[in-house]
Amino acid sequence: MIHLPILLIHGFNGAPSNWTGPTDRFPEYLAARGYDPDLIRVFNYGSMEYEGKRFYNNLGDLREIAHRLDEGNSDDPELQGCAIDRLSRDSAARGGPEKITLIAHSSGGLIARYYLSRQNEDQFGTRYRGNVARAIFLGTPHHGVDITDVLDPLPSHWIYGLMVRVHYLFPREYHEQSQSLRNRLGHLHASARTKWYKHDDSEESMQETPAFNQMHPGSEFLDEINRQGAMPREVAYHNIFGNVRAGMRVQVGSRIRLNKQKDFGDGLVTTKSAGTIPNAESEPYPMTEEYCLEIELGRRTSRVIELKRSGEHPMPIHRNLRSHPGSRKRILEILAR
Repeated sequence: MIHLPILLIHGFNGAPSNWTGPTDRFPEYLAARGYDPDLIRVFNYGSMEYEGKRFYNNLGDLREIAHRLDEGNSDDPELQGCAIDRLSRDSAARGGPEKITLIAHSSGGLIARYYLSRQNEDQFGTRYRGNVARAIFLGTPHHGVDITDVLDPLPSHWIYGLMVRVHYLFPREYHEQSQSLRNRLGHLHASARTKWYKHDDSEESMQETPAFNQMHPGSEFLDEINRQGAMPREVAYHNIFGNVRAGMRVQVGSRIRLNKQKDFGDGLVTTKSAGTIPNAESEPYPMTEEYCLEIELGRRTSRVIELKRSGEHPMPIHRNLRSHPGSRKRILEILAR
């Protein structure tokens, strides 16, 4: 059995069940591969009170949520499971390493990074004490994410305009090919909307939450964790992220008249935001899925339209990065180092 302490952190508007539910079952996945299940723990954001009721605090201040990573002296079993220093001690007692591995999805990575940046105690009493060996981020928006823009209707860029032209130019049997690519990109944005607005909250109320605003590019929170020297150098950082790339290629005779591509990231977070950490060295692991609409025009030959897909796995969109085969393969490789 591999005694490796691992803490799993979910993202914005999520829950611990994101890791343990029937779709992911991530602790079970690791345990089945020899990792000590008693040292695989799932972070809990805790609850908050609003209008006399208690709610799971998955939309609150990321700094306050990060404090739960530091509450190792509490007698509350829930907090004990969240605390990094407690997990470190439990690992050492079972013959494992004292330094733990953080695996964080989406904004859970920002919570982890804020905790790691606390060289001195903040207003919540949070302080990092050096018990982390590495952090693995899945689609974490290190540079922020402009959620409002991402959730706008699909724009009329060159690719959609060309699709419309292709729609009328080619025979009816080819229409479904161009529509298939458009539908895939539409599904990408619909998945993003489901991720961020899956509850009954209105978009307006969601955008008023502390976490939503802290993730916006240029926020004080992001400036704080992205400043020079914020991230401990002794921690290894790994970024696993998805990128859906759509392209169109038009060949007339033997000449390529058009060859364009556009990157959509994982449908919510761009490759730049998820692939690099400002002012810190990190190792990127992009998972790119390419969809290319190819059109061939000849003087005497039939016109052909074909939709080509590069990968064999599901589309690497934001909400499936925890369960995506590509992500899991990379995580196992990193853990084995």
